[in-house]
Amino acid sequence: MRRKILITWILFLIALMSGVSQPAPVWHTAGQKSSSGTGTLLSVTRPDHLEAGNMVLLILTTQRCNSSATSSFLPPDGFTLIRSEHSVGGTTRPEVAVFYKIATNSEPAVYVCQITQNTDVPVWKALAVKVTGFHPANPIAASSGSNSSTSSVSYISVPSITTTTGNSLLVAARVTRILTTTTTDPAGMTNQWSANGTGGSDGNTNAPAISAVTQVFSNPGTTGPRQFSWTSVAARSAALLFAINADPTYADLRMTAMVNNPAPQFSSNVIFTLTATNLGLNAATGVVADNPMPEGYGYVSHSATAGTYNNLTGEWNIGNLASGADATLTIIAKVACYTTKHTLTTTVTGHEFDPAPENNTDSVFTIPVGDIC
Repeated sequence: MRRKILITWILFLIALMSGVSQPAPVWHTAGQKSSSGTGTLLSVTRPDHLEAGNMVLLILTTQRCNSSATSSFLPPDGFTLIRSEHSVGGTTRPEVAVFYKIATNSEPAVYVCQITQNTDVPVWKALAVKVTGFHPANPIAASSGSNSSTSSVSYISVPSITTTTGNSLLVAARVTRILTTTTTDPAGMTNQWSANGTGGSDGNTNAPAISAVTQVFSNPGTTGPRQFSWTSVAARSAALLFAINADPTYADLRMTAMVNNPAPQFSSNVIFTLTATNLGLNAATGVVADNPMPEGYGYVSHSATAGTYNNLTGEWNIGNLASGADATLTIIAKVACYTTKHTLTTTVTGHEFDPAPENNTDSVFTIPVGDIC
């Protein structure tokens, strides 16, 4: 057991030194939903194909903030504020806010938020998006923000943050309460959503213009600032930046195949031994190995230390495999005919990210001797 643990840690360190990293969280642009409107009740449709355990992000903006509250928005039950960016010195400044939750099996079809700033009729925009592949225990990293207070500006820069995991997903959002012409997003970031505002000059009743952008930040560390700019009349603006941590869970599955006799006689039995091993630091779930029987062999019997094997399809359903554990399938087959070469190829897969897929497959061959088919 100690030897298995030592081998696991050695392989983990090799993966780190070779630059292997978990995949970044995924922002599902295709299924995201946006809306806009006026009034104190904001609503936006749930993202498409949302499943329990997914993250839901709500990005909300309005043209005037509530200076006496952390945010002008009161989100639906279960949502947590990541950051609200606005000036707290008065209500004549725009606000952009981001909330998140982990979806359950009973998500509503529409998310409804209340807006608490009523000096003017709120003019708002909203985005609901699904995110997968995030750290389940620590999904959100640091955040930062900036606002122009009462100044009208043509650009806004968001201060740097520090990420702690590889392949974090950076998210930045910017609001400007004016009709913009050309908008330039931060360098290196991909625009996921944008909607223009109204008004030829900054005003308390203008609809806000908004942009939401993302970037995979490969290495942990300081991100540097992110700057939005636009060509139009200057206006009051606010922007924020935060990071979604990648899921560190991975399972390095390895498959090996052996045969007791590489040159069996016609009509004799051979024994194939297939072993699936989890070399990763986390348990593997949903582990399945595909082991189609080579032509020229007839199935006799099998035994497995874990899971179930279907000799008709060749599928070995192993189930869960703990870190450092292995499972073995032994198949006895009869040489039914002679050809130059029979090859058995076996491949193992699981639900978790696998940093070394090249060791998921192995092959073993035999060259029977004797009579022909």
